[in-house]
Amino acid sequence: MNNEDIIRKLNSVGKEKFTTYYDLFKQYADSKISKENAIQILVTDGVSNHNGASIRLGNAKLIFENNKQNDALKIIYNSRIPNDIRKSAKNILKDNQAL
Repeated sequence: MNNEDIIRKLNSVGKEKFTTYYDLFKQYADSKISKENAIQILVTDGVSNHNGASIRLGNAKLIFENNKQNDALKIIYNSRIPNDIRKSAKNILKDNQAL
């Protein structure tokens, strides 16, 4: 998976949502939470409808399966998005010891 692939997947998930729901996406990718439970959380939180949540989860899972989550966070950090989201991405990278 190259940077263009990561960016496409991130755009499908949403850079802000990838950062905000990082732990949920990671748990789903690691099979620690079922797809239906993850979808329910996203729908309940008003992130998207059922189909949109399924698409977000599928694309996020591909990022994690290809071990590109830190690359995705770096792309987010270097994007023109709100500073609080950039700061969250940076903190997750620190937690992952990827800075």
